[in-house]
Amino acid sequence: MSINWKAGTSLAENINLRNSGKLETAERPKRCWDCRECDCYWAHGSYSRHLEEGELSAVIAVPRWKCRHCGSTQSSPPSFAVPRCRYTIRVMGAGLDGYAERLTSYRSEVVKLGETGPSPSQLFQWVKEVARKVGALLVEVQGMCLTAGEDEAGLLKAEAASCPNSYKAVESGKAEQLNMLAKLQSFAGVLFQGGVDFVFWCLSLRLLKDTGRQIFLRQVVRLSAPQRRKPRNSGVF
Repeated sequence: MSINWKAGTSLAENINLRNSGKLETAERPKRCWDCRECDCYWAHGSYSRHLEEGELSAVIAVPRWKCRHCGSTQSSPPSFAVPRCRYTIRVMGAGLDGYAERLTSYRSEVVKLGETGPSPSQLFQWVKEVARKVGALLVEVQGMCLTAGEDEAGLLKAEAASCPNSYKAVESGKAEQLNMLAKLQSFAGVLFQGGVDFVFWCLSLRLLKDTGRQIFLRQVVRLSAPQRRKPRNSGVF
């Protein structure tokens, strides 16, 4: 799977681009992830994804590509789409953001995400999954802040951040994970100068799918499991 960065950064932006006729075609992947050949992908149709973001709801077409050498396929979903989830990363990020920074409940936060937004149990699962993997990402974002030469006062303030909902944690280690999530939010706010929603928009996908640093660099990222490789001379196109 490769990320389509030309489809906009949110469903709202995607719809505006489509309505104005400015939506660009997704870039063809440069290299096959199976046989490693370059410039080998042909257009292979598309499939539809139903996505929701606040009060917006739309069906978008996700282009697919097929390698002319080995026959493997991959798709190019927009950067704001989460695999196997109808809610966009902006929705997921807003829920994570709200729960990490203020004293609240899952039910109170989902009300802010729209009438057709996620259920409290869905938001709970998002927070649980992201908090479980937040440690390694926090170290990485801290390192990025130091590399970027961010203001020391801002970094010290971010280091002191804690989640006001951590006292509710029942599972062992969950309170510490929530506090680390709040630190991540603060450091990311320093790194992107207050664009915390952008940070969760970018990072939620890589946290959930363990894709690594490439999301930051807007490189092609493989999120799906490897497909069975076909013989090179199988005649599949």
